[in-house]
Amino acid sequence: MTLQVVLPSEKYSHHDYTVGSLLGTDEQGMIYILDIKRFRKRYAGVVNEIIDIGLQDLEDWGGKVVTYIPEDPSSSGKAACAQMLSDISSHGIIVKKMKTTNQKNRKLKAFEPFAVAAENEMVFVVKADWNEMFHEELEVFDPNVRLSGVHDDIVDSVADSFLQIKTGRVRRPMTQTTNVNNSTKLAEYKRAIR
Repeated sequence: MTLQVVLPSEKYSHHDYTVGSLLGTDEQGMIYILDIKRFRKRYAGVVNEIIDIGLQDLEDWGGKVVTYIPEDPSSSGKAACAQMLSDISSHGIIVKKMKTTNQKNRKLKAFEPFAVAAENEMVFVVKADWNEMFHEELEVFDPNVRLSGVHDDIVDSVADSFLQIKTGRVRRPMTQTTNVNNSTKLAEYKRAIR
């Protein structure tokens, strides 16, 4: 699960949403969009919501979900990400940082691989109450135009989740073995994830 975390600003009344997108894949490499969560809250509310979602994912998926928190390249962004990682992981949730950049055309470069996969019928969307908002945001997305009141937070989250899965950065959690002398368990695990 990748969470696109953006905190509200007092100066900007139409601040971005915090969005979590839960994506999975099958043996053929097809991508499934399993859930989308979108909300607007202040910092503590954002952290609490991510924890609630992470705990629900632990219950629903048995610890197979990795939560990614974007790390802004600024020093304050790094500090905020580190604090979030600490707060969230203290609840037993598998959470990692995902470095982001302020590079020109970042949104387009991040979204393009997902768009190509969707065009090639490699992306499936679970029927749910969030489908309409999901499709509407994808339909109006234009990385070259910033329109007031038009959000691209779902686009960012889904693109980042897709890249995490497709670049192989998402690894299945290694299960604890009861035989601690089993020296081949790590080798087996490494072979299984390749």
